[in-house]
Amino acid sequence: MSLVRRDQDALWRRVHSDSSYLSANDVRVHFGLADKPDIEAVLVHWPDGAKERFEGVKCDRIVKLRQGAGKSL
Repeated sequence: MSLVRRDQDALWRRVHSDSSYLSANDVRVHFGLADKPDIEAVLVHWPDGAKERFEGVKCDRIVKLRQGAGKSL
């Protein structure tokens, strides 16, 4: 997953729930934006190889992204 920002480098994070036997990690991804909260889009590379772009994402909130709801790339 990457966060595209206006006039800034993209931020990349890997979403993974695997950890170890009988445990799991939180699947939420946190991006620290500091004083540059302008988000252009979120790009997602799904496990099946599909790629989508989600626009209109606001900062300072939890956003649930569902496969098939974004614009296909």
